[in-house]
Amino acid sequence: MLTSSIPHETELSHRAWVIDSGGSHHVTHERDIYVDYKALDRTFVRLPNGQAVKIEGAGYIQLTDALSLHNVLHIPEFKFNLLSVSVVTKSLNSKVNFTSDACYIHALTQELMIGNGSQVANLYVLNVDKSLCHVSESSLQGLSVYASVHVEPDMWHKRLGHPSLNKIDTLSEVLSLSKQKINKTSHHCHVCHLAKQKHLPFKLSNHMRNKPFELIHIDTWGPFSVPIVDGFRYFLTIVDDFSHATWIYMLKQKSDILHVFPGFLNLVETQYNTKVCSVRSHHANELKFTSLYLEKGIKSFHSCPETPEQNSIVERKHQHLLNVTRALMFQS
Repeated sequence: MLTSSIPHETELSHRAWVIDSGGSHHVTHERDIYVDYKALDRTFVRLPNGQAVKIEGAGYIQLTDALSLHNVLHIPEFKFNLLSVSVVTKSLNSKVNFTSDACYIHALTQELMIGNGSQVANLYVLNVDKSLCHVSESSLQGLSVYASVHVEPDMWHKRLGHPSLNKIDTLSEVLSLSKQKINKTSHHCHVCHLAKQKHLPFKLSNHMRNKPFELIHIDTWGPFSVPIVDGFRYFLTIVDDFSHATWIYMLKQKSDILHVFPGFLNLVETQYNTKVCSVRSHHANELKFTSLYLEKGIKSFHSCPETPEQNSIVERKHQHLLNVTRALMFQS
């Protein structure tokens, strides 16, 4: 049974989509906006006032890029289009939030906003493309209508693996954020406290090189307590000292580095038309490429046992990778 009521005196366009929390179906009176349509014969629906109206057909409408409406009833006698909240939450796996002057539709999986509406004449009206639906100009006076999805800094903080707000500041232009909206004093993230408990930093003693691949830092990490789907339990991290460009190679066994690292040296020579001059690593057996270094003319530097701070560049890179991984896991 379709349950809905619309005030007689509204300033809405006849093409407006009213967000209806009491409607059991999507309803439209417009035949030309259907993508797929099936005519129905002898099918009626009863309104709250007891009147029975004929359903001419039903079908699929692509209302926006994110809002796909299935089984939309075509009832020419209706004066407005109805978007059923109950159908949207079930069919699109979403939630709908109402405020005093707006309405927001969010996907449950990633909290992305897939639709929003504004309050007009005591009704919540969906904001969609003007070619499909519009509200009269007089009804928009004094209202703030969102034409595109706006993402707050906190959401980017979560999406990017919980970087510091200074990093979000740096990316503010790329992310179309206003720096004034990032309130650092009131920002408290519970996930960051769980994911980023770390030792105080050591003083940086390495001298940055003058060109790419003059010095690279390498190290392995693992094993994972549980292998990933493809069976990998380790990874090799390679960081260029000059640019801090980073390469990550997944390994099933530590011995796989014997094939992976020589391949990386060949990749540098082929793709970048240069050679690696020196390599810094910790004092592990799997990282001692003595014969390979002699063959390639590469200088090798090793940290003392039990002093990872001497290989600080790649150790900090590991710290960053694992912080992001933990943060995303806790966030999920």
